[in-house]
Amino acid sequence: MMKSLGMSAFKVMSYNIRFAAKYEAKREYEWDYRKSGLVDVIKGQMPDVIGLQEVLSDQLDYIAQSLGDSYKHVGNAREYDSKNKSYRGEYSSVFYNTKKFQLLDQNTFWLSDNPDVPNEGPAWDADCVRICTWVLLKDLNSEKVFVHFNTHWDHVGPQARTNSAVLMRNRIMQMLVTLRQKGFKDPLISVSGDFNCLPDAKELSTMTEPLEDSGNNIKLQLTDSKSIAKSKQGPEGTFTFFDMSGNILIDYIFIQDGFDAIRKWDVDLYHVVDDLLPCGHVPSDHRPIVINLSCR
Repeated sequence: MMKSLGMSAFKVMSYNIRFAAKYEAKREYEWDYRKSGLVDVIKGQMPDVIGLQEVLSDQLDYIAQSLGDSYKHVGNAREYDSKNKSYRGEYSSVFYNTKKFQLLDQNTFWLSDNPDVPNEGPAWDADCVRICTWVLLKDLNSEKVFVHFNTHWDHVGPQARTNSAVLMRNRIMQMLVTLRQKGFKDPLISVSGDFNCLPDAKELSTMTEPLEDSGNNIKLQLTDSKSIAKSKQGPEGTFTFFDMSGNILIDYIFIQDGFDAIRKWDVDLYHVVDDLLPCGHVPSDHRPIVINLSCR
């Protein structure tokens, strides 16, 4: 098992774990059949920060219990029931290594025209309510700050995905402004998720367009970690349909270096993990992505 790395070198994972459906086409796809193997995949990589998608409450409890005290998690479920004043449905949870990071702040916002108001129904042309969960962490050794955003864009609505890109980019800029005003230096920001977009989709282009705040001397320029990785490992695709030969790329991890987008961190390894269950099947209908980052 790989050891967790120091703040000068650490690992980020993005993993759509496939929600625990009531009925699956095959027994091998059922959550109870694949859950222990899925956790083994996470433990085998020992990421320092993990962005998960399609997580239902029972799945969240199982993963948290299985990972133990070395990790804590944040995030709300995406659907709000105003009558019962409760949340339900899928989480876009973020787990973090408690031996490495101190939690400074966290929140979930909704991908809609009212992002700070819990949504009871889909926004724009989306099929589902969609969210983004973020966490602000401080490294226990260096006291540097690290922000991770995790999301799952809609699989149906192109306008929803485009609007989600604009909203998230603006929220990341707001985070940078806040950190600048609080006196933090050169925060690293990463963004993980199932974006339901192919690499050449205009929604992803919107996500990576430069954004500047001249008053605070900030330039935001998100970069696909794969495009700058020194080394790449594993298959090209992340979405598999539970088919080992599946090869569609719709999951990504983006990074932003500090306030000026000048590269201060290297992506030493971009790894699409292709581990299988003992039966030879995949643990989810998505493969996880893991990136190794190191400070220059």
